[in-house]
Amino acid sequence: MSALRSVGLPLTDVQGRCEDGFDAVAALVDGRTVIDLWGGWAGAARTRPWEQDTLVNVWSTTKGVTALCAHILADRGHLDLDAPLAQYWPRFAAAGKDKVSVRHLLSHRAGLSGLREPRTVIPLRRCCGNRSR
Repeated sequence: MSALRSVGLPLTDVQGRCEDGFDAVAALVDGRTVIDLWGGWAGAARTRPWEQDTLVNVWSTTKGVTALCAHILADRGHLDLDAPLAQYWPRFAAAGKDKVSVRHLLSHRAGLSGLREPRTVIPLRRCCGNRSR
């Protein structure tokens, strides 16, 4: 309840439930956190409780907004989806990518996925602070 007070909201009883896989949620209004809830488990083994600072992979959160912006630009004649991406980003043409179109990039058909070297969560933890949990 103190978290609710810290953003200047009156105390409110929170009731309801979350389906499996939806163990945390936050909402901001005008840049102010108005909801910050978490619970459940941090992992399939259910040995570590979810904490306020549990690290989470964030996948695909900008795809929808990027697609919307690209299509608005295309609709207004400011972006040609069939043009080479290098037309808008010349350096992208390096290493044989000169024929990759904007459409290829937006539809994940540009052949660019993957990391050069395998990674683990350790570098993420190093950049975000040492979390021994």
